[in-house]
Amino acid sequence: MPQKRIFIAIHYHPTPDFLSWFSDLKRMTGHESVKWTDEHNFHVTLKFIGDTPDPLIPPLIVELQRIA
Repeated sequence: MPQKRIFIAIHYHPTPDFLSWFSDLKRMTGHESVKWTDEHNFHVTLKFIGDTPDPLIPPLIVELQRIA
């Protein structure tokens, strides 16, 4: 059965100051093994759910929309 790695998150729209800080941080840690996210994909993860069978995802979406 197909699965997806899913999580619950809040999308974050970065300010110019944050983007400047983020750029500096990436430059300062260039020697580290870090996988940076794209700027248009910033988010705050509230809960990592993990590997979830595809049929369970639509009911989860409905329930999250109900309580949001």
